[in-house]
Amino acid sequence: MKKIIIAAIFIASGILNAQENKGVTKIEKGTWNFTTDLSVYSFNRSYDQIKNENSTFSFNITPKLNYFIGDNLSLGFGIGYNYRNNDNTDNNQNLTTQNTNTFSFNSYIKKHYFIVSNLSFFLQGEVNYQTGKTKTIFQNSSNIPTSDINTFFIGIRPGVSYFLTNKIAIQAYFGSLGYTNTTIKNGTSFKENQNRFDLNLNPSQLIFGMSYYW
Repeated sequence: MKKIIIAAIFIASGILNAQENKGVTKIEKGTWNFTTDLSVYSFNRSYDQIKNENSTFSFNITPKLNYFIGDNLSLGFGIGYNYRNNDNTDNNQNLTTQNTNTFSFNSYIKKHYFIVSNLSFFLQGEVNYQTGKTKTIFQNSSNIPTSDINTFFIGIRPGVSYFLTNKIAIQAYFGSLGYTNTTIKNGTSFKENQNRFDLNLNPSQLIFGMSYYW
């Protein structure tokens, strides 16, 4: 909910400021752009009746480089780091912790549509590949199983971008729509394959970024 409120303030202030200033209305062909995207997500859920609690924390940072092949149209590539921690306490108060660390490789095409000066709506079509490991730690066991995780995503992400100056902009992505394939391997004894196509509006998909243009 906090992310949604922040995003609403971001959009409203962008529209008001853009209406008061004459600024950027087009990103010209030949422009380069460096962006750093950041997402932080925290979630906690508990059940008093069965004394069960679950908490999740995730963090993602992705530097990206873009080149505008046409006015308001760019191609880009990014390399990111993703961390996720999940703690689950069962009704016997036994704690299980899962730590996941992955690296992502992202290529995309992005089209900007300026609503007013300085403020644009954009659609980003992307292909994303993540690879890494998950460790599961049991409170009453010294055994720490490790799984290899690989995720492939192809789809679109909508967002808005607001130019603070002609060279600096802030942006936000809102969810995603696309196909995801996830493979989880635990040694040679276990392999799980997941496939889904969905509209993902989870708050963890709300991503903020800062961009520099030249």
